[in-house]
Amino acid sequence: MITSQKIALKFQFGKPRFVSSLIHLKFNTNQRMDLHMFAQIPVIHSYTRILIWTIAFAIGLLSPLPRQTETLGDNECYGLGNGQLQSCQGLNPNSEKCDGITYGNYFSNGGARLYRRYSTECNSKWTKIVNMSGQTRYTAGCTRYGGSHYDSAQCVESGGWPPNSQPIASGLYVYTPMVGLSGTPAISCGYTSTNSIPLPITASPPNYYGCSGSW
Repeated sequence: MITSQKIALKFQFGKPRFVSSLIHLKFNTNQRMDLHMFAQIPVIHSYTRILIWTIAFAIGLLSPLPRQTETLGDNECYGLGNGQLQSCQGLNPNSEKCDGITYGNYFSNGGARLYRRYSTECNSKWTKIVNMSGQTRYTAGCTRYGGSHYDSAQCVESGGWPPNSQPIASGLYVYTPMVGLSGTPAISCGYTSTNSIPLPITASPPNYYGCSGSW
């Protein structure tokens, strides 16, 4: 039985100036292989060093680069449209992911509390109407804008436009659709009722009773 065996492997690197490496493979009776490295690390020729660095550089060039993505806001509309995002006009601020800021103080009328809301991110504005009557009531409101007397309106009633409207509990609220430019002068109108509320809510100059001041 062969109890041990030595195999000498000699690695020669190019020209005689390189120091050789000698590897001994020793097999014992348990069929384990012991690897012994003798003689030292070869001195690599400058040409060989250049070749190794060239190969490494080429591999680096061929490796795929991390994909870079553009970071965008969450909003899905902007003003009256900007070529990339659709117009916010007449759309729901929640579904379009427009973060709102309250302008000034709230305005109270007919059991409703009206908040004038705007978004610089979406360049739009709307009205939040909260039922504060203490009862379950129909709750409606409009953001009026445009013309010499706020002749246009974006309106909403709880549950939808009549005849689909439904009353909501006290403390709940609805939003008007958005006006697509936050700089557009507007007034907010709204109230609650035990009956369905006709839309749009009218506002007569010069005082526009039942509506907030211009904003």
